[in-house]
Amino acid sequence: MDLLDYTPSTNDVVITLKVSNTVLKNADGSDMTITFYSPYSKESKKIKHDMVDARIEQAEKSGQTRLSSSEVDTINTVSMAKNIKEWNLTSGGKALKLTEKNAIDTLDKAFWIKDLYDKAVENSMGFMKG
Repeated sequence: MDLLDYTPSTNDVVITLKVSNTVLKNADGSDMTITFYSPYSKESKKIKHDMVDARIEQAEKSGQTRLSSSEVDTINTVSMAKNIKEWNLTSGGKALKLTEKNAIDTLDKAFWIKDLYDKAVENSMGFMKG
């Protein structure tokens, strides 16, 4: 047994978009996929720290330290969008360019992507099962 046997083997979490067990396809026939930085990756931690630091600074300036549930929901969506490394998606009949705005809009409209992401993260933690 070795401690390093219980460390993640990848810094990415890849999801294939499925609805009712049907894989969504792009115009070229490829699967629609989204690659996220995994929650334990250096990139994801930096995004989280930057967002928290910005929120702390905003709270210090405004004196407002409380968040509404709507603000928390928005922060979670923005965080998830910022953690997208790449994607292969079609929208409106053409390849959808990865921008933060497009990512936020996509995650808001296709809310079920979060469930796919959560399951993929859980599966990526398989190294913990020994």
